[in-house]
Amino acid sequence: MRHRLRFRFPLLIFTLLLLGACASPLPKPVDSPWFRTAAGGFMMDLADDRLTVRDLYYHLVLEPVKPLTHPLYLHTRFPDPASPGREILVDQRVAAGATQVVIRSPRLKRIERGATYRVRVEIFADAGHNRQLGVHEQAVYAGADVDDKVHL
Repeated sequence: MRHRLRFRFPLLIFTLLLLGACASPLPKPVDSPWFRTAAGGFMMDLADDRLTVRDLYYHLVLEPVKPLTHPLYLHTRFPDPASPGREILVDQRVAAGATQVVIRSPRLKRIERGATYRVRVEIFADAGHNRQLGVHEQAVYAGADVDDKVHL
């Protein structure tokens, strides 16, 4: 009997954690006239001890909805979790014919568990950002509290 309880207690804890994680709805991938979100979230690079966060950043993968016949210029606005109200800006060129676009923010200082951050990708026809073609917005959910001083 004691052996059975020892096995069931961790299973119960695991089940409760799993149910708690499912209770908060994760953002769904978005389709816009220009792109479809293939993946989005936060990426962490861990140190050799596999516990220390060495690097933390937004990571967004987009796929064009239709073949790209000319280059596009993306201006991405990431909310800065360390400074609410501020944005982190990333500009990049997408070559004609590209089948996938990977957008990565610079290093983040922190994210807040349970927070949803809205990433906005503005799509332009020119490098000067004078002729806007569209916008692609994707919500990104933070499943854990992480900052640059924390060990997992």
